[in-house]
Amino acid sequence: MQMVDSVGFDYIPSHTCRMLRSGENLTLVAEWAELLDRDKLLNHPAAVKFSNLIDKAPFVSDSSLVLFRGRYLTVDAPRTNQMGPPETTTDSRYAPGQPVLYLSDSEKGVNQELDAYPQEGVRYLQRYRLPFDQLRIRDFTKFPPDDFLTAVFSKAEECNLEGYGIKSCTFSQTVAGMVATNSDGMRVPGVRGNRDFSYSNVVVFQPFPAWPKWLEPDSTPYRLSPQQ
Repeated sequence: MQMVDSVGFDYIPSHTCRMLRSGENLTLVAEWAELLDRDKLLNHPAAVKFSNLIDKAPFVSDSSLVLFRGRYLTVDAPRTNQMGPPETTTDSRYAPGQPVLYLSDSEKGVNQELDAYPQEGVRYLQRYRLPFDQLRIRDFTKFPPDDFLTAVFSKAEECNLEGYGIKSCTFSQTVAGMVATNSDGMRVPGVRGNRDFSYSNVVVFQPFPAWPKWLEPDSTPYRLSPQQ
C-alpha cells in the first residue's frame, strides 16, 4: 500500500517498516537486484554508484552498544567458544565468500531470527561489545527514504526472504562484498521486524581470529526463552 506525504511524494513501506521514497533510485536498484550473476551485478551502473557512496555511511562509534549472538545448542552448559562465528562459509544473506559474525542489537531480534530457522536444541545468547574504535563498521540504518543507499539495503533485505521475489542471495552477498573492500563490517536493519518492533544487525567480515576479544567481559552464554 502506498502513502502520500504532505508535499505529494509517495512512499512505499518495506517489510522492515522503513520508509522508501519511490523514484529513480528505487527503480535503478530494483533493476540491479534482478541480476543473478555476480559479474553482471558488479558491471551494472548501479554498482558504480553504490561503490562511490559507501564512504557516505558513517562508522558506528557507540562504545556502549551491547550486541547479541544467538545459537541453538544441544549442551547444558555451553562455553563462550561455542558462541562465535561459524568456521565455514554458509549460504546466508551477507556472507561475501567467507565466514562472517552476525550479531543483533536486541534479544528479541535474535528470537525473531531463530524463529525463522528452528533447530534441535536450546536457544542460547552471548553478549558482545565490539571495539568500535578499532573496527570500521559502516552504519546503513539511518539514511532518508529517498537515499540510494536506503534503496540498496531495502532490496538486499528481500533476498531469499519468503514472500518476496528475490530467491537468491547473490545480490545481497555482492553488496556485502563491495562494503567489505574498505570496511570491517556493517550495521543493517534486521529483516524480521514488524510495525511494532524494529532492530538492527551487525555483520562483521573476517572475524577470525580476533572475535573472542569482542565478548563482553565476564559474560557467559545464557538461555533465551522462545517468544510466546
